Amino acid sequence: MLDILTNQFFNSFIGIYRPYIKLTQPILDQHQIHTGQWLVLRDIANYQPTTLVKISHRRSIEKPTTRKLIKVLLDNGWVMTKTGVDKREKLLSLTDKGQSLFETINKKVTVIQQDIIKKTGLTDEQVSVSYTHLRAHETRGN
Repeated sequence: MLDILTNQFFNSFIGIYRPYIKLTQPILDQHQIHTGQWLVLRDIANYQPTTLVKISHRRSIEKPTTRKLIKVLLDNGWVMTKTGVDKREKLLSLTDKGQSLFETINKKVTVIQQDIIKKTGLTDEQVSVSYTHLRAHETRGN
């Protein structure tokens, strides 16, 4: 029975995730930013100043991939670097332009997220409990 419930859970998750991606993609397209770039930009916004290594760990992506995504963000003037205490460490933060982009996109995406949650019928408490469990998995490592 647990196997069936587990399968249904993931099927339901995908049933919410796919429409979410389809709804958010036009927002990203409008601002000429790809999904991977947006996820890294959002990570920097939430944890700035941060480093490439920390982003790679939090996003569970390889460092070369993270480096390529950050290069695009730097080239577009959305992110800046600053030398850390250790001269080899580069601290990443959003520029004013990047902060503005983050706030604009995040505001629109949040509306979509809230609408999806509303349609699921989940209470704030249920969303909080689910988030807590999923977050615990992230911090333990995949």
